[in-house]
Amino acid sequence: MLTLAEIISDKQIDWLETLPSAAPFRRIVADDKLTLEAKAGYAMRRFELAYGADGTATRGRHSSDDDGLSFGQALVDLLYDLLCPDKKHETEREDIRQSFQTGQAAFVAYISTLVAPLLGTPVPPTSAAVAVVLSVVSKLGSGAWCASQSSQRSE
Repeated sequence: MLTLAEIISDKQIDWLETLPSAAPFRRIVADDKLTLEAKAGYAMRRFELAYGADGTATRGRHSSDDDGLSFGQALVDLLYDLLCPDKKHETEREDIRQSFQTGQAAFVAYISTLVAPLLGTPVPPTSAAVAVVLSVVSKLGSGAWCASQSSQRSE
């Protein structure tokens, strides 16, 4: 069975396939001028605009008037905690890995249902942001991403 790092780093998986229309989110992922946190915030807002969400996502617990960057940072921090190796979250990581057996949509949905309540946001737009983050992480490789996030956290 694949490890969580292998699943996330698999270049064959298109994480954006889990979204209703992936084209606008592909542009967000490809924009090299945006930080990962900004990409997550833009993805959530884009989902709300495109699919008629009620706007509550960008007013969640970690939102602010700074283009959703605090949401993006909070999401990236939570995903780091869930996806990068440490003893604290081993059980959650194993559950996430098991969810992949039913497909990548279930994988994204499972992660989204874990983090949305912590962010104070609805699951559907949170899923868009999770898919965008996973797309970026898979391009970098989860080991490299975890290492870079770890060094940023220690600064």
